[in-house]
Amino acid sequence: MSKPVLNVGVTSLRGGGRSVNLPGLFDTGAFITAIRADCLPPGTKILPFKKTKVFRTATKSGRLHAIGTTDLTFTIGKKKIFDVAFVVPALTRELIIGARTMQGWDISVTNTNGPLSFVPTRISPAATRMS
Repeated sequence: MSKPVLNVGVTSLRGGGRSVNLPGLFDTGAFITAIRADCLPPGTKILPFKKTKVFRTATKSGRLHAIGTTDLTFTIGKKKIFDVAFVVPALTRELIIGARTMQGWDISVTNTNGPLSFVPTRISPAATRMS
C-alpha cells in the first residue's frame, strides 16, 4: 500500500522558532517520528543522545540511527501538532510522521481503492493555541 505524502510546515521550538516546509511521509508502520538532520529549520537545537539510538526498520537488516531529539510543531493544513522528533542524519525521506504521533493526535490515514486521503479526526484544542 502506498503511503501518503503531504506538505508539512515544521517549526523549531528549540532555536528561534524558524520554519521550513517539507514533504512528510505519513507511515502507520513506523512508530517514531523522524526528521533528517539537514532538513531541520535553521538554528534548531538537538538534544543529543550519549550513544546513538538504533531502531529497526521493515527492510531486511534495516536500521535507523538517531543522534538525538528535538521539539517541533508540525503544521498540516490549518492544524498545529506538537511532538518530539528523532533526528536521523541518514533518513531516506525528509520527514516521517510515525504512528505514535498520529495516534496521539487521533490522525488516521485511509486508502480505500482510490486516492489516498489524510483525515484528522480530532485535534486537541490546545494544539491550535501554541505559545
